[in-house]
Amino acid sequence: MIEFYSKVAELLKSGRRIAIASIISSRGSTPRKTGAKMIITMEGESFFSIGGGSFEAVVVRDAQQLMREGNAIVKRYSFREGEGGLGMTCGGEAEVLIEALNPPDKLIIFGAGHVGSSLVQAAQNMGFEIFVVDHRKEVKESFEKSRFVKRSSLMGALQPDYRSSAIHFVLTDGSFSTGLPEIDGSSYVVIATMSHESDRRALLTAIRKDPAYIGMIGSQRKREELFKKAAAEDGIDAKLLKRVRCPVGLDIGSETPEEIAVSILAEIISVKRKAAKRLKD
Repeated sequence: MIEFYSKVAELLKSGRRIAIASIISSRGSTPRKTGAKMIITMEGESFFSIGGGSFEAVVVRDAQQLMREGNAIVKRYSFREGEGGLGMTCGGEAEVLIEALNPPDKLIIFGAGHVGSSLVQAAQNMGFEIFVVDHRKEVKESFEKSRFVKRSSLMGALQPDYRSSAIHFVLTDGSFSTGLPEIDGSSYVVIATMSHESDRRALLTAIRKDPAYIGMIGSQRKREELFKKAAAEDGIDAKLLKRVRCPVGLDIGSETPEEIAVSILAEIISVKRKAAKRLKD
């Protein structure tokens, strides 16, 4: 069973959506009994077995449909010939729970300063895989020694003392473009670096990647100046710039780094939940 869940973790960590099919009850003659499990990927690969043959082929098909449309389902399969059966002669029945699992969304924070560190603390119990991106070696050393993270030899990443989110520090170059995690539709990007210029470089890296959310620390004046420069000198489309939330975070009157982090996280949650609702509807 350790091997099974290790494979689940490996697939999710690689960013793949998967489903787990588990036999939860069986009657009569069936290839496998209650407790047997199988992993299915969106591409139709399978790992481990709940019985093989036409039974598994149908479960794989049902799991792929579930991953496109829902989260979990219980289905009954009949091991007999004729209408409604699987064309088998066993004669038994099995109920299978199929559950879809998504890899964690990524929270990518450009800048490991006061706001970035406070955002890690605020977000580490929210289920994100967190990446902190900075180009300063001394900041990396300070971050790794800070009171709220520690080394995990098992996961090979930074882990909070008492929470479950994986936290990675990415030491990048001055352009904020090397060594980064993939930025995609499941990524939530926050830009809070040490200067306006490094904010601009981080923005240029992230804005063309189509993240689910992109926010940047700064005033309305900073927004206007930086966006004007990004459009005129860097060729960034105005439609892309309109997606950037700057000033970042919900307007709750926040002042301290901790309060700003809460406002940013609240805005991210709002965006995330609205997107989930649209998909459901």
